[in-house]
Amino acid sequence: MGLTEKFIEQGKMPSGIVGRVMGNIMNMDLGNLHKKGLEYIDIKPDYKVLDIGCGGGKVAKLLAERATKGKVYGLDHSDEMVKLAKKLNNEYIHKDRVEITRGNVSELPFEDETFDLVTVFENIQFWNEHVNNVREIKRVLKPGGKILVVNRHPEKNKVDKYSFLKLKTPGEYWSLVIDAGFTNVTVELNQKPTWIALTAEKVKLE
Repeated sequence: MGLTEKFIEQGKMPSGIVGRVMGNIMNMDLGNLHKKGLEYIDIKPDYKVLDIGCGGGKVAKLLAERATKGKVYGLDHSDEMVKLAKKLNNEYIHKDRVEITRGNVSELPFEDETFDLVTVFENIQFWNEHVNNVREIKRVLKPGGKILVVNRHPEKNKVDKYSFLKLKTPGEYWSLVIDAGFTNVTVELNQKPTWIALTAEKVKLE
């Protein structure tokens, strides 16, 4: 297995010492992306929020700082990331404000219509069955609940350069949530670095 393949595998499922190092680096290196991405969504104090692919737990912590009367759930399929996220959010966990769970986006361990908001930061490119996974997210959202996807996208005219990361174009992200049944889709682009902030809403019941 080459270095590129090893990098992708660690991105998908961080493990061992390398995984722990990667998790800490992501917490530090992506801090600005996390904060800026959350500016695109309204987070009310009493919200119940799910962060999918929570990694080292930085986004869960930022969400808990905003949902001061609610609760934040972090989900990751890597044991190493669950441990790291629990360590970072130890104070909020003891206050029952944060809960970190091991699980997979394809089969979320939550009841229907549980969350006001689901966030996905920098991991959607590692998924399989993208539309089915986004439909699974829609299942656990309350009517009127929203999804926020923050992720890199290929630079214009440089799609092939990052093909190994399987990044989607802004149009592909938009089509993905539409195909999964979401509405009121908004797409914001930041060019330096190139990342997208997408929000979409689960249709309210009549």
